[in-house]
Amino acid sequence: MKKKHHHQQHEHSVQSQKTIKHRPLSHYVKLFFVYLIAAIALMSWINITTYEDFNPFWLTVLSFSSALLATLAHWFYGRHNRVDDFAENEL
Repeated sequence: MKKKHHHQQHEHSVQSQKTIKHRPLSHYVKLFFVYLIAAIALMSWINITTYEDFNPFWLTVLSFSSALLATLAHWFYGRHNRVDDFAENEL
């Protein structure tokens, strides 16, 4: 019988604890808005600090698309992290 190292056992237990089985759609809508607010804040900061006038339409499109991409990645990987806690007001 092959013995697992302590590090491998700990890594496996941490991964299984953080995996999300199923979340309701409302949770992912909340996550989308959290990511959207973060993206809008980032795009606003970039617009202010670069001394350039970016088109607000493209900044909005970029904010929505990055929030959607982040939400889809969050759903695909299924890991529980602090953004989940923030979206559910559990901080």
